[in-house]
Parts: sequence; C-alpha cells; structure tokens
Amino acid sequence: DLETNSGGKDWAKIPASDIPKSPAETTSYDSIFFAGPVGLIAGTIASESVNPARPSIGAVFLASTDAGKTWDSKAINLRGRISCMRMLNQTGRGLAIVEYFGKAKFPTELFTIDIGTLETRAVFRQTDKVARDAVVLPDGQVLVASVERLGEMSEVPIPSKLKMMESTSLETWLPESSDYRAVAMRPMLAAADAHNVWVATDRKSTRLN
Repeated sequence: DLETNSGGKDWAKIPASDIPKSPAETTSYDSIFFAGPVGLIAGTIASESVNPARPSIGAVFLASTDAGKTWDSKAINLRGRISCMRMLNQTGRGLAIVEYFGKAKFPTELFTIDIGTLETRAVFRQTDKVARDAVVLPDGQVLVASVERLGEMSEVPIPSKLKMMESTSLETWLPESSDYRAVAMRPMLAAADAHNVWVATDRKSTRLN
C-alpha cells in the first residue's frame, strides 16, 4: 500500500493501511472511489474456512474527507462480498451492493454508507431479485440493475430476466421499464446524464431513456 506525489519517482507507505485491525494476510481491498475530497475504500476479510459456500466473514471500510490525507476505518460482519460502490452526489453518503453466497434469504442488499460515521443501512433487498449494479443520477434518483432470482441459490450460471428498479427516496422502489426480452447474469449501468442511461447485458446494450 504505497502512494506517490512525484509522478512515480518516489513512493511512501500509506499510513491508512495499518488502521484496519483485521490480519493483513486475509484482507484484500477490492473497490475504491473518490468524489472530490471524499474517498471510500472497501475491503474483504477472508475466512479461514475451506467451505466455498461461505468464503468470507466480513468487510472493512476506510473513508476520507480530506482527499486521502487521513482515514477512518470500520469493520462489519458480512457473509458475502461488496461488488459495487457509488457516491450519493453531495450527501456525504455512499452506496454499496453486497452479494451473499449460498441459500441466503436476500441474495443481495444495497446499503447506504455514512462517510462520516461509516454506519451502514440496508435500503434495497428483495428475495426475488439479485442486484448487480447501481447508478446515481444528477437529480438524486438511484437506478438498480438486477436480474430475476432463479431457485434458492444466490448465484447460478444461467441468464435470467433483467429487472430495473428506481427510487428517489431510497425507501420506495418502483419498476423501471426496460426491454422485456433482455436477459443477463451481470448487467452493468452507465449514465451520461439523467436523460441518457444505458444498461449492458451479457447479450447487448439497452437504452433506458
């Protein structure tokens, strides 16, 4: 964990890498984003278990509000992995999609993360949908690209129907129209602005609006 301020000529160790209390050999950092001076890093704490159905036991978040000069850290219990992180515009909160393993009641959950306190709160979780990606539009609307859940397992190697969901409050979620023929395993979202949003599936790309 090194940083450079000289275009790569000199490197120094990042003090933040020593903040998490989880063992370094079992902690990997998978996602990072910055929005101005606000930064958020998510890591996975691996389990010592050899059971492939329960491969992780926790996650760790690191947050900075001063462009990475100082960091705060918090570990949370988690039987899954963080697959997506986004910034909620200028609200001081982030979004994270967590994917669970095995026969979890909810295959995925979308959490808000308070950058200041690193407190998390589940805002989207449904037993029949697997959330894969999320995007925050300029007006604060949040779109979630999910797929229909097949059977009891959270992850199956079979494409299923695309299910788009949207919310402006993070409390109420409504279906968003999309091509009824679209199927996917891992749809991905991209938004140029509030009027130009695309979702890419395993088969093709579809414009939402």
